[in-house]
Amino acid sequence: MAVVGGNRRLVQVGPDIRMADGVRYAEFFDPRDASPTALRYRSDELPPIGPGTEEASRAYHSIAILLDDARILVAGGDPVSTDALAEPFYRTYRLLRPPYFDGNPSRPRIDPGLPFEMQYGGQYEFTYSWTGTPPAQETMEASLTGFGSVTHGFDQGGRFVPLALVVVGDPSARRLRVTLPSNPNLAPPGPFMLWLVSKHNPPLGARGVPCERAHKLILRA
Repeated sequence: MAVVGGNRRLVQVGPDIRMADGVRYAEFFDPRDASPTALRYRSDELPPIGPGTEEASRAYHSIAILLDDARILVAGGDPVSTDALAEPFYRTYRLLRPPYFDGNPSRPRIDPGLPFEMQYGGQYEFTYSWTGTPPAQETMEASLTGFGSVTHGFDQGGRFVPLALVVVGDPSARRLRVTLPSNPNLAPPGPFMLWLVSKHNPPLGARGVPCERAHKLILRA
């Protein structure tokens, strides 16, 4: 199934049907890069299902959800047998760390102060800091992603909405203004995660480095 990340990348984790030869690693796609070599970045980091099942695929009824710290929760799944009742469902989970974690890069941190409830078309200012040494050049972008709503191998709540983001005042103050979408068709009312992504020297396979933890909010009319 595909998971939409806050840095515009798609993560493909396993098949969505029962397959004995299903994919057992994660693939990372960037829709903004059409070159064959850059379109897909393979990660062998996706852990096995559990002891004695390393060769199995999670397949149907599995889930993959983007967490607010930018890791991906992978869990559940059917046995590979053609008889759905011949083997128990997988009751394990694993946490995938995508390529933007490689090398433990410094990540932006959204400072406290943003409201929990936000309005369509609203503009909100906030400051940010860093988990480590700041990069020499700070280039940021912002986006909304929907909370995961996964069943039967499909995430019906996955949604990515890029946001307008401008620097307010002196760049050294690290103050930004984000504008939320005014069209409910782009982002239906409900819960979202607000991401701040640093585009400075991202690791291999990563378009940008997401913030330490997304800001969780309710979007209301």
